[in-house]
Amino acid sequence: MRVSEKIKTVCYAIATLGSLGEWALGGVFASALAIPLLFLYRSVYWLSGTIFYWLVVSSIALSALIMQVALQRTEATVRSPIVLDKIIGVMIALIGIQLRWRVVIFGFILFHFLNTLKPFWWYRSVIDRIERIPGVMGLVGSDLLSGALVNVFLHLITWVMLG
Repeated sequence: MRVSEKIKTVCYAIATLGSLGEWALGGVFASALAIPLLFLYRSVYWLSGTIFYWLVVSSIALSALIMQVALQRTEATVRSPIVLDKIIGVMIALIGIQLRWRVVIFGFILFHFLNTLKPFWWYRSVIDRIERIPGVMGLVGSDLLSGALVNVFLHLITWVMLG
């Protein structure tokens, strides 16, 4: 096996979190890993807010690179086993939010509600267009949009409720 094939295999294993991406609710379980990851990153925030945001951005960029390489190992139409994009989506949904358990759980559920059910007709049409983009942007785009919408909503809710 050539080195490039080994790299693709390793990236695929990371992007699918082993065989978790093949489970029926693998994306939900995978995205739950974003919560302790954000709490871990938040401990860095106390040292430096700049380092915290660079750490998050670097993690997202590295994940996108890994998914792009993993997509080269599979057919472009077979994206469902890749679940690393769900972790990115939940991280975007909860970044900058006060990490209180009620808010985190609500944001987690709201992210999956938006990302899975696509409840609004305008949202569904935008997501369908995004998912047709080839490569990693088509894979991550819907999760980025869902995460950004949830983030804005959570900021509004916490601002109104917590003052």
